[in-house]
Amino acid sequence: MNVIFDAALAGRQPVATLLIGNAVLRGRLAHAYLLVGRNIDDKWLLAKELAAFLNCSREDKTSLGSCLRSPFDGNLCRDCKWISDEAHPQAWHRLGWEGKTTARKISVASARALGEEMAKTSSAFRMVIVEDAEQDVFHRPAANALLKTIEEPPPQCIFVLFADYQDKVLPTVVSRCQQVPVVKIPYQDVFESDWPEMSLTAAFQAAGWKKGRLKLEAIEFAKRLGDEAERLDEDSEEIPLLRVIDHAVAGEIRRLKASAAKSERAAQYIAKLLDIAERAKAEAEHYVSARALLESFAFCWTELAESYQHDVLKTQR
Repeated sequence: MNVIFDAALAGRQPVATLLIGNAVLRGRLAHAYLLVGRNIDDKWLLAKELAAFLNCSREDKTSLGSCLRSPFDGNLCRDCKWISDEAHPQAWHRLGWEGKTTARKISVASARALGEEMAKTSSAFRMVIVEDAEQDVFHRPAANALLKTIEEPPPQCIFVLFADYQDKVLPTVVSRCQQVPVVKIPYQDVFESDWPEMSLTAAFQAAGWKKGRLKLEAIEFAKRLGDEAERLDEDSEEIPLLRVIDHAVAGEIRRLKASAAKSERAAQYIAKLLDIAERAKAEAEHYVSARALLESFAFCWTELAESYQHDVLKTQR
């Protein structure tokens, strides 16, 4: 049982909750996490439930979770109540653009002020939420004002940054964070689908990861996805291409869920795969050719999977 995050959130976000939850329970929480993906609501829930667990005053939280996750007689302790209301004076800090100008940018002054605040001592386990860490908003001057604090925060301080895509974040910020995928699609529904499992990496494993076969396997995989999309009910409100891409990625998440909870490399692989999938789905919504889109998706996944396989084999030597 995941004592840190509630069951509904863990069901929707199995990789994120396992990765962060295991890190907390093993005492290996990273200084900074970059939550990538387009599910903003679940990002806030992850941050809030993590902050509550780290600050909850109940003595049995390691077995039952924080009182935000499982309230005692419907009541919350003071810290969990404050965090629930996003009003904790010490444990909950948000850094975002202030909306006083037309430019959507985090001001350098705000970043410096936050760094100065984090330098003060506190009895709380402080969480800093960077609401939009993409470089158009968390731009270089503002990021530079906080880089040292993100890399070496004071005791009991953690940064949680939000971004749709990792490559929209400054590399200097990405390098100081552990990436965590926060998916937008209902993967549990996909898992329970009666569709046949479609696994690109399974095809690669069957082919022995031979370079000459990978492109052929990717083309065949794209064709299978296209065939499944054509079988969907045309009257469905869903875009068939989105559904088959989700199904393929869900199978890969299920295959690597346990590994991603323990391995940053596996978690980054899933985060990058989700990024590839989200971009493909965005193109599908703009009426790009289905065949071209699925082949591009499969080729991008091929390159990513080959790189991941190379890294795994290198660590086993």
